[in-house]
Parts: sequence; C-alpha cells; structure tokens
Amino acid sequence: MVRHKWRRGDLVIWDNTGMLHRALPYGETSSRLMHRTSIAGDEAIS
Repeated sequence: MVRHKWRRGDLVIWDNTGMLHRALPYGETSSRLMHRTSIAGDEAIS
C-alpha cells in the first residue's frame, strides 16, 4: 500500500495496471486535477 499526503504542487505518477484504487473517500471540499496517459503494451507484472 502506498499513501501520499498531498501538498500544493505535488505530482504523483503510478502504474495503474498493477494498482488498487482509493479505499477512502476524498473530502467534499477536496479539489484535484487529474490527467490520464496510457502507454500501449502489456502489463509489466504477471
């Protein structure tokens, strides 16, 4: 499990092919900007 305490200006990049998604909800006043980039190919972890 990986956790990140957000600070202004942070950028987090991860490999979504081997990632579980957030288990805890975001706060109602939490703002965030998300961009998705996909790379063609097979999953690196088998």
